[in-house]
Amino acid sequence: MDMAKLQELANEFAKDIKTQHDLNDFSKILTKLMVETALNAELTEHLGYETHQNSPEDVKNARHGTTKKPSNTQLNSAALIFRHHLHIVLGCSFIEFLKNIYRVS
Repeated sequence: MDMAKLQELANEFAKDIKTQHDLNDFSKILTKLMVETALNAELTEHLGYETHQNSPEDVKNARHGTTKKPSNTQLNSAALIFRHHLHIVLGCSFIEFLKNIYRVS
């Protein structure tokens, strides 16, 4: 890092900071930008290519990629199966089980 450039930038930014509120706002913006930059750099390193480049053919991970998501009917049937198995294991519904544990009427 070039300390002279950093000092020059700090002096330039300091000209616009007049109050504690200005300093807090500036700190939030600067922190947000640093975190986003670091995360993007980490993602670029992990995936092996830059943000707006096409991914190599052998790469399965992708930025803004699409994956098949379960439909509502698949989720509903999975929930029903889970509730059925839970009822078998507990011997009652989950709500009744919680009422028994916490002695709620």
